[in-house]
Amino acid sequence: EGRKSKEGIECARNEQEGLRRRLLEVMRKVEIVRCMGHPLQRGEVEAVNRLGEIVQKMRLVEKMLGEVEERGTRQARVWRMRASSLDSRAGGGLEVAAAELGDEEKYELFKSLNEQMLGNETLGQCVKRDMRDVEILKEELGRRVSAPPRAGTRGSVWASGVGIFGDSR
Repeated sequence: EGRKSKEGIECARNEQEGLRRRLLEVMRKVEIVRCMGHPLQRGEVEAVNRLGEIVQKMRLVEKMLGEVEERGTRQARVWRMRASSLDSRAGGGLEVAAAELGDEEKYELFKSLNEQMLGNETLGQCVKRDMRDVEILKEELGRRVSAPPRAGTRGSVWASGVGIFGDSR
């Protein structure tokens, strides 16, 4: 019976936590809708500026990733050309060059190159998602900036960094 009570309490806690999360989500949405058409507050202007800086940094990272990809493509082309020239000169020179590496060295080289490739792919996907998110934020802020202010309304409590219940954001 004590076990059933504990399970019941745990179930009630989980349900309460889920309801609390849903309530906060609804409150955030209500706050956003309530503040549409208000002039930007100082915190929101600072956020727009920070967003612009982040966008610039992300574009720089995107450019650098493009350059790394280009260099990798060129290097692969060079390696293929060298391998074909070694192969034509030595009649199987690629096998000779590969034979100079031990099995353990080959494995470590493969593992390292594979990890680097996977890391570059992950980084590229992350940058693409971040760019998408930044574009969404820019659109939302653009709508907020271009919306005319309504007469007799107050600014957003979210922009002040303090929520409705006094919790800091």
